[in-house]
Amino acid sequence: MSGDEEKQAWCQSCFMPMKGPEDFGTDEHGRPVEDYCIHCLQNGSFTEPDISMEEMCDKVAAMMREMGLPDEAIESTKKYFPMLKRWRPR
Repeated sequence: MSGDEEKQAWCQSCFMPMKGPEDFGTDEHGRPVEDYCIHCLQNGSFTEPDISMEEMCDKVAAMMREMGLPDEAIESTKKYFPMLKRWRPR
């Protein structure tokens, strides 16, 4: 694994890779946060507060299909969702 891959940040809600500052969500003061992407967290609040993990998986799978990614990649991504910070049991 290269140094860049080790430093890769992944959204802890949708598993999107966050590569640049524009990808990171923001806290209530508009500052970037390291755990969530801009699509999932804005101004300290989840953009879809009531979405379930299963619904998020389906949403991400649909986006991946639109991007032309193979079903194997989509299925392998789904296994990570229960490990993400937002979806871990409290």
